[in-house]
Amino acid sequence: MNDRAPFRILIVDDEPAIRTLIRRALEMAGYRSVHEADCVDTARRLLSEEGPFDLVLCDIRMPGDSGMLLLRELAPRAPDTVVVMATVVEEVRVAVESLQSGAYDYVLKPFEVSTIQLVAGRALRRRQLEIENRNFQAHLEEMVRLRTQELDVRTKALSITRHGLLRGLCCLAEFRDPETGVHLDRMAVNCLALARQIQRDSAYAPMITDTFVDQLFESAPLHDIGKVGIPDSILLKPDKLTSEEFKVMKQHTTIGFNALKSIKSEMGEVEGSFIDMAIEVAQSHHERWDGRGYPQGLSGGGIPLSARIVALADMYDACCSPRVYRPQPIRREKVLQMIEEDSGHAFDPVVVEAFFRSKDDFWETEGHLQD
Repeated sequence: MNDRAPFRILIVDDEPAIRTLIRRALEMAGYRSVHEADCVDTARRLLSEEGPFDLVLCDIRMPGDSGMLLLRELAPRAPDTVVVMATVVEEVRVAVESLQSGAYDYVLKPFEVSTIQLVAGRALRRRQLEIENRNFQAHLEEMVRLRTQELDVRTKALSITRHGLLRGLCCLAEFRDPETGVHLDRMAVNCLALARQIQRDSAYAPMITDTFVDQLFESAPLHDIGKVGIPDSILLKPDKLTSEEFKVMKQHTTIGFNALKSIKSEMGEVEGSFIDMAIEVAQSHHERWDGRGYPQGLSGGGIPLSARIVALADMYDACCSPRVYRPQPIRREKVLQMIEEDSGHAFDPVVVEAFFRSKDDFWETEGHLQD
């Protein structure tokens, strides 16, 4: 089958002899669907009845409306129609203007048969390439949209899985110590409030990104995950721990560190990176600003900022809540005094300042999340 036959071509010229010449040249080249119009009005009617053509060969100067007017009308009505203008040598300037108005090419009268065939073939090939390119772009955009949608679904599923893993680990601590559950919830909310305050107004603001805040909210409840490895006789002892028992209790920081580190090791460096802050918090939340904490004796800025925030929030909530070794909470005023006195000793002074600016948020959390 002739691959040129499906193309629909419209010749618009007021001279019958020229229309006949163009028709025969096109039919000799294998084009079978060739239509004629003797003026712009006739062309408009054919376009309305027949629909868009693939190629329009249009004279510029004709009685009534000019070919230039038809050219401008075709752009919005038939954007896939390629137009070639025909003119005499004396009107080449107008023909060049037609290119600026959207015509693909122009030919000069009198015509050579080979010229008509060459220009028509070239114009239709250009049209096909443009349509194919547009279709390819649309296909590519659809593929990108589907892949992006698929990636979004996978990312959301991964986020849910990560969140579920972290919450599941928190549940382990809750099972070991019933008092821990609401404490962990308050830790998440209070650390969030403290981090937001530091982000708003402190020298550490550039370090507190939204990602940091989100990760801290997820990680703070895991600070005591290592207590799952501490014997009940020590973990739930109502009396003061002996020095030997306290040595065992202090091991919960290393136990938590090793447990979370092993999870990351199994998941891989990249996939397991979401648990990095939880590892920091579990290991370092008992370090002190003055270097007298444990397990590593870190000091000052050597302690991860996440752990410095958790350390203060943990101390506040532990003091203001009943514990197995201290049934009655410490009065809030006394706790505030203790925190102020420990600024620069146990706690980072910048974190302490942020705490006093956000303490109302802590009190509100206490009201909503009670033991």
